[in-house]
Amino acid sequence: MRSMKMAVLTLMAALTVGCISVDSVVKVKADGTGTLEQTMLINSSAMGMMSMMGGGEGKDAAPKMDPAVLFSKEKLAAEAAKMGEGVTFLSSEPVTQGEMKGVKAIYAFKDFNTLSVSTALPDMDQGSMQAKGKGEKLPMVLTRKGGTSVITMDMLNELAKAEAKGDTVKKPEGTPEMPKEMMAMLAPMFKDMRVAISLEPQGTLVRTNATHVQGQRITLFDVAFGEIFADPKGVEKLEALGNNPSIDQIRTALKGMKGIKINEVEKLEVEFK
Repeated sequence: MRSMKMAVLTLMAALTVGCISVDSVVKVKADGTGTLEQTMLINSSAMGMMSMMGGGEGKDAAPKMDPAVLFSKEKLAAEAAKMGEGVTFLSSEPVTQGEMKGVKAIYAFKDFNTLSVSTALPDMDQGSMQAKGKGEKLPMVLTRKGGTSVITMDMLNELAKAEAKGDTVKKPEGTPEMPKEMMAMLAPMFKDMRVAISLEPQGTLVRTNATHVQGQRITLFDVAFGEIFADPKGVEKLEALGNNPSIDQIRTALKGMKGIKINEVEKLEVEFK
């Protein structure tokens, strides 16, 4: 399943970006309108340590990243244009979770089908410190069915179309190989890091075949880095996958691994009213 590839590659990409946590919750009404709530956090101290490990020091060191600058209202408002037609920035508030600091931003959308929900990490841009988040748009579609609405996410169909075009999903360039000693050092830095996307229908949930459901909230994708780094053997399995791993190779790597939640159905369906 392509969702498995996104889970693995988001993990690998995050290792090159730094200590970032993004939790996205899509709250959608039966008429297709709704809000996207994004909690974005960074551990600036840990990112500074990683910069030092990379050889930056003195005047050449990367500046300590300031959440107030990275997630200013101006930057958040500009991000709305990238999220789809009719998406607008509503508000933001500062958030602190342990050593992580950032914001909770709320966006409104007029049409679920034009909303771009992606596994991408946020762009990091402050002075000389720049990193571009990369990810894939989740192929979700909302349709009306009698008196209810149905959201589908057809991963099998998307994978078939990609393979028909000859597209491949590759490990990000520049992803470092990580010795066991380095993994042990980085584990505390990544303990609060997480990338997650959830769907929360507003109204009555009629049915769903999703793997992870709690009340109204359906987890589409969740990578908890602290749990993953607690198992160095699991990280070694991921690193051994190389470029463009097969579905069977990814399934084997993820088997029994803690910290990764993805839907195990080929075509996700959520019906609500």
